[in-house]
Amino acid sequence: MRNILVALGIVLLSGCGTMVNRASAEFIPTSEFSSIKNGIVLFSTGAPAHCMATATFVHIFDKNTKKMVDGIPPISVDVYVMKSEFTDHHGAVNALSLPAGTYYLSPKIVNPYVYAVKIPAFEFKVISGETTYLGEIFMTQSCALNTRFVIRDEYDRDLKLASSKNSAFLTKTPVKRLFQPIND
Repeated sequence: MRNILVALGIVLLSGCGTMVNRASAEFIPTSEFSSIKNGIVLFSTGAPAHCMATATFVHIFDKNTKKMVDGIPPISVDVYVMKSEFTDHHGAVNALSLPAGTYYLSPKIVNPYVYAVKIPAFEFKVISGETTYLGEIFMTQSCALNTRFVIRDEYDRDLKLASSKNSAFLTKTPVKRLFQPIND
């Protein structure tokens, strides 16, 4: 039994930091910065620490159709298998190229046994040819069922990190237009 527990512990620990951030700034092609139909959004996600039991992702939805946007990966907030890009909390900088329009971002706990009663949503606009900074969507408490989200302005930090991964962010200074909470 002891050997099984040790093996299980090794397997669990080996998973930490192994998931790639598919929304990382490094994956935005340079050509997208001059697109006439798409715009680039830059934002970060974060939480005080990583989480396993009630790990949270955010998803991007089209505001008009209320449907998840095809081809956009779930974005980690406090997922334990994602390596944090920050030293003072768990999180990462993300960038997406999206067609012009209005969207919203909404969190989802990965645990299938958790049912959310009220889910926050944060609206943002994408303008073709523009790079927009949306802020950091920060979960104030990790691994909590009644967590709260706040929008923090970390423009300098996030732009510096995005630019270190993709120099195209140095050529087109992002316009700051922070996420706006949607009140139901």
